[in-house]
Amino acid sequence: MLDNAERQRRKLVLSELKAAERAKAEAMLPASRQQLKALIDWVDGHLEDGYDHSLRYTVEYIRTNDLDEPGTLEWLRKHGGYCDCEVVMNVEDSCPAFK
Repeated sequence: MLDNAERQRRKLVLSELKAAERAKAEAMLPASRQQLKALIDWVDGHLEDGYDHSLRYTVEYIRTNDLDEPGTLEWLRKHGGYCDCEVVMNVEDSCPAFK
């Protein structure tokens, strides 16, 4: 059985590992975390306008906000965002930068 000091040490190590993973993931973002969160929220708000299984709203947001289109779309796909609804449903949950 682990004593309290060892439990606390392990907890600290785990916390440091998670922080390092978040920092690494954030460094690989194609835009700031805030910009990407705004993109996801904006797309989410427009899905009720109609949904065609494309990245229509995502691309519209990227172009309107002068984000790197190829880089952002590649990053979104890497995190499960192959269409607008998947951008909303998958990206935040699959990217450590958002945790």
